[in-house]
Amino acid sequence: MKGICKLCDERKDLRESHVIPSFVYKWIKDSSGSGYLRFGETPNKRVQDGLKYYWLCDNCEGIFSEWERLFANNVFHPTVEGNAGKKAYSDWLLKFCVSVSWRVLTLYLQESELENFNDELKIKTQQTHKEWKEFLLGKRPHPGKYEQHLLPLDAIASHTHDNMPKNINRYILRSVDTDAVAGERTAFIYSKLERFVIVGFIEMPNPRRWDGTKVHVKHGYVGPSNYLLPQEFGDYFFGQANKAIAIQKKISKKQNDKIAQAFRKNIDKLANTETMRALSEDIRLAGKDVFSENDENEQ
Repeated sequence: MKGICKLCDERKDLRESHVIPSFVYKWIKDSSGSGYLRFGETPNKRVQDGLKYYWLCDNCEGIFSEWERLFANNVFHPTVEGNAGKKAYSDWLLKFCVSVSWRVLTLYLQESELENFNDELKIKTQQTHKEWKEFLLGKRPHPGKYEQHLLPLDAIASHTHDNMPKNINRYILRSVDTDAVAGERTAFIYSKLERFVIVGFIEMPNPRRWDGTKVHVKHGYVGPSNYLLPQEFGDYFFGQANKAIAIQKKISKKQNDKIAQAFRKNIDKLANTETMRALSEDIRLAGKDVFSENDENEQ
């Protein structure tokens, strides 16, 4: 279809573009045992792909695809396939992270879902969107104060948190999530790509509270490290996991019966999947309390 490309602003033939890159969904499907996904707004509907919109022309989609390929091949797949070591990156990582944050922010602006942003932050959001776009087009050498932070995740083996979500490892290891977050003085775009969280800052009053997560312009490493994050972000992250539990509770009895039937039918196939690994990690962490919630949202 013809339209204005949201990145280059030229009128061209537009392609369907994923908000979250397709390789993330492909990995989740391929490692689930079911080949399907469920999303928060429609938990009773099984789907095979993520959100797509006619946003980008072939040229801009191609630019994004190259950065996605580099991230998938050099960081994402080695990590999810068991290589826990550090991975070197060059200038492509910042471009990839900005492209994801820009797409998620584009979605929230398009859907007018910034009600939790005050007027001042809404103005800053527009400026952030503009400067991320200029960086992606090569008109800026870096995104300035609108930093990108990347946090690699892995299963939680033990904790001292009083109210740890019962699904925390399933959320960490098996979920895709996006959000536009605003507090009194902080605002950011949250993009969770399975075991990686990208935080694109709109307003960042205390950068020193984030240590080890900043994506640098030219080069660096991604992997195990001593990361320092604000407690408020940890609380927010656990809150997102609890939201996933609330969404699972919306799955109808009919769909739960179908899920149970699919599990019984494919028990041998499911035994060695990443889905079962994540559930096993939660059982090890929380014991039988895990089964007080619906346990599967990928069928």
